[in-house]
Amino acid sequence: MKKITNSQKAYIAGFLDGDGSVYVKLTKNDSYKYGYQIAPYITFYQKGNYINFLEELKSILGVGYTRLRKDGVAEYIIGDEKSLIIFAKEILTFRCLLYTSPSPRDRTRSRMPSSA
Repeated sequence: MKKITNSQKAYIAGFLDGDGSVYVKLTKNDSYKYGYQIAPYITFYQKGNYINFLEELKSILGVGYTRLRKDGVAEYIIGDEKSLIIFAKEILTFRCLLYTSPSPRDRTRSRMPSSA
């Protein structure tokens, strides 16, 4: 992976949070000990007419590949082990946490430690 700035890392982490996915694909393969091949991926998605943006992101990172699916969705996919490890170390430290609505319990009782 190419050297990029912390601002670029933060932007990419946010983009992954909003329009990306981290997933593992299991493929049946009897030659493996447990009968499955495990393949992790990091994928970014955009409408097909924005594939140039994903190509630019690929150029910045220097890893992975892009493709246009039959349903018109463009993907930028990082799937090789070395690149995934580097991406995790460099980019995921800037990851965003999605905000979720508080549960009813949170409205009645604070989770914050007492300052007294």
